[in-house]
Amino acid sequence: SASKSSVGLEGAWDGTWLSDDSGHSGTLQCIITRREDRGYDARYFATYGWFLFWFGFEMTIPTTAVADGPAWLLRGSAMLDSWIGGGLYEYEARVEQGEYVATYQSSFDRGVFRMKRVR
Repeated sequence: SASKSSVGLEGAWDGTWLSDDSGHSGTLQCIITRREDRGYDARYFATYGWFLFWFGFEMTIPTTAVADGPAWLLRGSAMLDSWIGGGLYEYEARVEQGEYVATYQSSFDRGVFRMKRVR
């Protein structure tokens, strides 16, 4: 059922992000929750390191999810107003068997998220 398969999507995820542009990377956590409009919210918590300075970054992105056999295809976008870099932020992800792999792009960066389900 749809409710059973969505259990594979909702909840906590943990992993890393890597920028294709700068080569920077950091830790990444995500909590996915269902919205009343049948979409999802993906709330990301990322760390970013620049020399000796580390800081956290948090954003919530409205996300759509479409079943693709045993997998989910996710897509989300949001206008960000951040001192890191604002503008349109978009990502696409495939979630299958506890693995979450996404590509992201924005006006200031592009790269990859890789996360696993938190048990």
